[in-house]
Amino acid sequence: MGKILCTAVLLAGGRSSRMGFDKQLLEKNHKRLSICLAEELLKAFREVLVVTNTPELYQELPVKTCSDIYPGQGPVSGMHSAFCHCGADRIFVMACDMPGFCAEYARYQAERMQKEQTEACVTMRGEKMEPFHGFYSRSLLKDMEARLVQRKTSVFKLLQTHAVTRIDEEEMRRYVAPEKLFCNLNTPQDYEIYAKSTEES
Repeated sequence: MGKILCTAVLLAGGRSSRMGFDKQLLEKNHKRLSICLAEELLKAFREVLVVTNTPELYQELPVKTCSDIYPGQGPVSGMHSAFCHCGADRIFVMACDMPGFCAEYARYQAERMQKEQTEACVTMRGEKMEPFHGFYSRSLLKDMEARLVQRKTSVFKLLQTHAVTRIDEEEMRRYVAPEKLFCNLNTPQDYEIYAKSTEES
């Protein structure tokens, strides 16, 4: 199948405060996890953009890089910067500390969002919205900018006033297990468990 015709954005500019070191240096089978993720995204998407303060870490890959225009304001800041540095009408967003990715599910999300003509597509785990592994439209950019100026950084509140495609957990399971896709390496303990599981698999 052809590549998904939008830009995939890998957010890699966070503070990593709970991890204690830059999450971009996390490894998967002796290779940087962020590089592994970027390579997977390159297979599935027309273009990949990494939002990072250390673009030199990605020189070996055919990806674009940029940094936050509004530093320290989380995922909304990363999305905002991505739209400002690419020409895509919509972006697929994931984080460098989430090792799971499923191209089939991303393709399904893109198709649903296109069919329903919404401004975002996210997964719902019960009442909880998962902002990553989601699609966002350029039509959100003006609202993102206004919120960042006021230091309002919640993705959830951003989407409250916009049309959103919400895919429930059971529907998602047709493509991938949610616990795999939404695994998040926040702490050294999280990483230790993850690293052990990759060695055993």
